[in-house]
Amino acid sequence: MLTDAEIIAQVFAAFKAEQAEHRQAVGELLLDLEREPDRPDRRTMLDQLFREAHSLKGGARAAGVASIEQIAHHIEDIFAAVRQGTLVLTPAHCDPIYAALDLIGVLMEQIAPGVEPDPALYAEHLAQLDAVAQAAHAALDAVMANDAPAATDKTVDETPLPPPELTAAVPVPAPTVEPEVETQAPAAEPARNASPAADETVRLPITVLDGLMNEAGELMTCSLRARQLAREAQHIQDLPARWRRMWRRVSPTLKRIRGNGAALQPVVHHLDDRATNNGHAPTATARQETSEQELLLETLEQANILISDLMAGLDQLARQATEDQTRLAAVTDRMHSQIRRTRMLPLLTLSNPLRLQLRDMARAANKRVALNLDDRGAEADRQVLEQLREVLMHLLRNAVDHGIELPEERLAKGKPEVGTITLHAEVSGDRLRLVVEDDGAGLDHEAIKRRALASGLMSNAEIERATAGELYDLIFLPGFSTRQTVSALSGRGVGLDVVRTRVERMHGRVSVEFVPGQGTSFIIDVPLSLTSSHGLLLRSGGNIYVLPLDAVQRIVMPEPGQIQSLEGRPVLRLDQRALPLATLDDLLGLSGERASGTRGLALLLGSGERQIACLVESILGEQELVVHRLPPPLQRVRFVSGATILADGRVVPILDAVDLVRATAGAQRSLSPEAAEEQTQRVPMILVADDSITTRTLEKNILEAAGYRVSLATDGQEALEELRRLNDDGGCDLLLSDIDMPRLNGFDLTAQVRSDNKLRHLPVVLVTSLDSPADRERGVAAGADAYIVKRSFDQQTLLETIAQLI
Repeated sequence: MLTDAEIIAQVFAAFKAEQAEHRQAVGELLLDLEREPDRPDRRTMLDQLFREAHSLKGGARAAGVASIEQIAHHIEDIFAAVRQGTLVLTPAHCDPIYAALDLIGVLMEQIAPGVEPDPALYAEHLAQLDAVAQAAHAALDAVMANDAPAATDKTVDETPLPPPELTAAVPVPAPTVEPEVETQAPAAEPARNASPAADETVRLPITVLDGLMNEAGELMTCSLRARQLAREAQHIQDLPARWRRMWRRVSPTLKRIRGNGAALQPVVHHLDDRATNNGHAPTATARQETSEQELLLETLEQANILISDLMAGLDQLARQATEDQTRLAAVTDRMHSQIRRTRMLPLLTLSNPLRLQLRDMARAANKRVALNLDDRGAEADRQVLEQLREVLMHLLRNAVDHGIELPEERLAKGKPEVGTITLHAEVSGDRLRLVVEDDGAGLDHEAIKRRALASGLMSNAEIERATAGELYDLIFLPGFSTRQTVSALSGRGVGLDVVRTRVERMHGRVSVEFVPGQGTSFIIDVPLSLTSSHGLLLRSGGNIYVLPLDAVQRIVMPEPGQIQSLEGRPVLRLDQRALPLATLDDLLGLSGERASGTRGLALLLGSGERQIACLVESILGEQELVVHRLPPPLQRVRFVSGATILADGRVVPILDAVDLVRATAGAQRSLSPEAAEEQTQRVPMILVADDSITTRTLEKNILEAAGYRVSLATDGQEALEELRRLNDDGGCDLLLSDIDMPRLNGFDLTAQVRSDNKLRHLPVVLVTSLDSPADRERGVAAGADAYIVKRSFDQQTLLETIAQLI
């Protein structure tokens, strides 16, 4: 029998899944009503909105989450007023509802069964929702005061909620709403009984699906191992066959020897034997030698019989091993595919969050924009969709700020006042193709050329020779923006760099097309799942690595003279281009025995202006990969995106092609003209946060002696405020922080830096006396790039660490 605590936990878990569905439904319906307030099915949508809010409130009450119940109650109150006709939905009225829905999601991640959040976390949201509802009540009271009978009659005729009930403590009176709910319940019951499939649907936590996927990955590894063993069995099977061939050659000779047994008697006699035997009878020695020869012949024949039996047994075992491995591989593939299928989510799940973000972007830019989704039923793995969400968000922001014109400009050009962004999706094999297109002005060709010239990315001659694709590929470079001023949406040259980086980390590709004056299209091609792929086995520095096959554009054998030096850096001359060149050993810090110019195979990685060449010793072949993601706190290991297990049981790291490209290309192509100009003049700024004046002074002196500028903070909160101030005034290049500090400790400071969009890429070094493995793991998990223990503090180690990160 379940205890009360176990029952509450189960109800809470069910509500946690249920509330997400209700929040999504409310958001989608509200967006549709806000965009088309006069649609024909408005009344039906309002009723559905009301029911969703009512169910959210009821579920929260059953789960014992009073905070969510209060928020849902206020949202329900607003929807009741809209149904009554006393409140007209406007963006200003919808804003607090959207904020409240987001807040519910945040609160559900923080609270546990029986534990309520601090009321201060949601008091302001309740006040905003209450203000909207009270405005509706005031409007209704005014109408009733002017003409109470008429208003009452009209309200009763038009809506199921009479005005006297509307102003009660509970905005949805039981006499009117409950019959509506009850009348639906009997209709639903027969349908459920008539459809057995409804009872076969169960909810599973994401962690269970992830666990099943990991187990399926282990099974696939075992299948690969079984395939290798089957091949080895076939090799062993060939060994008796070699004996059979030898036996066939010597068998006639052995038969002839056995048939001529008498002729084989020894012809060499001892002198003593002549006198006694006169050559008539064989001696004992001769009989013994003859017997030994016959024994040898018989042994060979018996050995041949045994080997023949062994061969037959091996044939049968090898055949069975191959059949079993084939069946195991087929079952494993089907199981893996089915588990992958359970992790698949429709692309439609991204629609509501993207529409909400687009709504806010358009309002910030004073533009009117609509998002259309043509997904054709496309689905992808949850992990893929999570990574695509940020990619699509950046593309939407780029389209709103750079593509879609202001309403008056669009009308002047003969376009509709409302701009349109369309997301097309199509599945082909195991790949997902997305096209994000807008009907805006398109790319500014001349602005791109001016920016490329001003930033030193291309010379005039190179710009004239460049193809349109090469020129437009520049917009994906870090720091590249055609905006002259920084706005809330763009101007920093970060968005499209993030798009390409994220897509390439997913082993995908991104490109751009546009028609001047008519719009721009970004084409993204990514795999449907990241749990398995094909990789290239490499050998470098005596070690074996795997590189995703999709990341490799070409494999070339450099000819003498192709490897040259340009501005002091090695390059590979190929197709009239100078590609940055590095050996894999150098990038991984394993160089020493080999020189960078040693012959090997060059792998061409990246695309467009970010293409590089990476030298490796040899290529061992292609391998089907079961990708194992690195567990915390190893998720941020540079150059490594995961691991895989080979058929022989060895664990091999999977290299991150994006990190290899960035490390080889260097930072000189990722600077805007302002940053490039500052590179020779600007001294890096480091913020030191420590509550000990002695430590602050020591670190400040060390850093200033090394040529850095230093800013100081006495605790984590002051450091966070100083970082934001510095970000608006030239920027900060690195945070050097203690952990044990008042107000905000180093772990929480690092976590807040990583969660801040403007600071998330800032290198963070933690210097502390806490040296336990748990503290180190916590620092890495929070997002620190380095962890230095004060007890083993070394000035040179500190400076070398900072030099690597800046």
